[in-house]
Amino acid sequence: MKAVARFLCMAALLLAPLAPVPASEGAAPPVYELRTYRIPAANKAHFHARFRDQCIPIMKKYGFDIVFTADGGTPEAPEFVYLLRWKDEGTKAATWRAFLADPDWIRIKRETAARYGTLVEDTASEALALTDYSPPLP
Repeated sequence: MKAVARFLCMAALLLAPLAPVPASEGAAPPVYELRTYRIPAANKAHFHARFRDQCIPIMKKYGFDIVFTADGGTPEAPEFVYLLRWKDEGTKAATWRAFLADPDWIRIKRETAARYGTLVEDTASEALALTDYSPPLP
């Protein structure tokens, strides 16, 4: 799955129209975070509904820059993969803290767990940094 996720990540970075992160001279390049969630096959539709309809609006409120979202894994062991772009590590950490403490997100997680059970079995996060020879992003 990691190879597929990396391929999707690089394809999205090179081919998808991206909103550029403002950078000033000498500024550090953005930080990319590849996230993978292993989700129960029986709850795949419920997971996607929650992520699409409830999670993304809250993430946008806190300034998450979602580059792409994709399905991965197999029908028996589905995964959800998405790529985030951050100004820097400090922004990433502070934004995640704010999001995870959001009262609406806490309520939504509690309500969907009570209604559907487990929607995420496992998570993985991988920091990615573009190489100095990566093509420039739009």
